[in-house]
Amino acid sequence: EFSSGVPVEGCDGGVKEMVLEVVRGKWMMPTAEAANFPCSNRVIKDWIGRQNFGVTKDAHIVE
Repeated sequence: EFSSGVPVEGCDGGVKEMVLEVVRGKWMMPTAEAANFPCSNRVIKDWIGRQNFGVTKDAHIVE
């Protein structure tokens, strides 16, 4: 299961759309993307908190 594009703010304040994947019930940022967005974890948590997926899923960046 994949999300649609999620607007993610980078460390420089720029915004990029990112696709998140659901892994074991949690929204995950692909590892390759996580390396490019080290400051985005809180932003993604905030975004997921505003969505209504019907199931509560936590945002975790894959390290």
